[in-house]
Amino acid sequence: MSQPSLILHVVFSLEPGGMENGLVNVARRLDPQEFAVHVGCLERAGEFLRRLPPSIGVTVLGKRGGMSPVAMMKLRGLLHQLQPAVIHTHNLGPLFYTAMANGLGPKAPLLHGEHGMLTPREQRGWRYWLRRVLYPCCTAVHTVSETLLQYYQAQGFRHPRMISILNGVDAERFQPGDRAAARQAIGLPVQAVVLGMMGSFQRRKRHKEVLSAFQMIAGDFPHLHLLLVGARGPESEIISQAARSGPHGQRVHLHPYQEDPRPFYQAMDLLIVASENEGLSNAALEAMASGVPVLAGEACGNAEIITPGKNGWLARLDSAESIAQTLRQCLALPEALTNFGRQARETVMQRFRVEDMAARYAQLYRELARQGMPHQER
Repeated sequence: MSQPSLILHVVFSLEPGGMENGLVNVARRLDPQEFAVHVGCLERAGEFLRRLPPSIGVTVLGKRGGMSPVAMMKLRGLLHQLQPAVIHTHNLGPLFYTAMANGLGPKAPLLHGEHGMLTPREQRGWRYWLRRVLYPCCTAVHTVSETLLQYYQAQGFRHPRMISILNGVDAERFQPGDRAAARQAIGLPVQAVVLGMMGSFQRRKRHKEVLSAFQMIAGDFPHLHLLLVGARGPESEIISQAARSGPHGQRVHLHPYQEDPRPFYQAMDLLIVASENEGLSNAALEAMASGVPVLAGEACGNAEIITPGKNGWLARLDSAESIAQTLRQCLALPEALTNFGRQARETVMQRFRVEDMAARYAQLYRELARQGMPHQER
């Protein structure tokens, strides 16, 4: 029997995030008789390390701030040691280090993944041109939604083999539950109407705008509560202070990162995804699998999972005023929250199952490994 093909993922870390969540979900579902998996973390491991089974190896290279030739040489050594069948990089930094390290010896097929839209600083200057230079080093490039693929192509990024593989969610793990019990478990009033956000406090997530919008409308909706889960990130202190000082601060609930977020989703009536930069939101898929409808902005991928008037709402969410206006419309139709939640679960079951996502990656790994076989003995 032939040895399993080794897939080496290269990331900055396994700290909680949408991309990291997808990596773990896929790695856990690959057939171990066909694939072995190793993760190279350029900087540190992270909390998602605990979600990986012992059969998956993890190497931490200890990169510190700035460009690190030492980390590049460590990665080169890891490539030489492991001789992977396929290298899978995620976002620009890991692509840069891997392209440099992989170019110094026998080349393994390089699959590069783009998981979100470009940040403002990536849309210009050396970061923009670095992607343009590095794409030809890749055997294939993938995005996590079809709209994200079109977005990158419109930005001038092309590759002969550029495809999309849609994110998926574990619909057995994330399911509708007892809403009253979930709220009691996390200290929310059972009769509340709960708006939620899931994710670390980063500027691009627009927590500040959502919090301001909540303060604008909370006086008109006395049972309305705001649940913010994942309270860390560069804006943690700003959001915490704003929540405490607002006129309805007692109805704003902040919780740190949750290893098991299921009861928090189950406690929600509506998840808000107001990010200015998305690929295809894992939080939105987890909420939908939990029977919770989503109000999402116009960032990439959202229109692929949300059908307005059926399983959620799409709107321009770039200011507190626009968010407040849209929330008023959502809350004016309480029966729609329940109906849309059921439709959201059906959408996930039909099109966004994690098993289907893992199967698509497995097929791509299989094809790339076969392509690389002439260069090294398997």
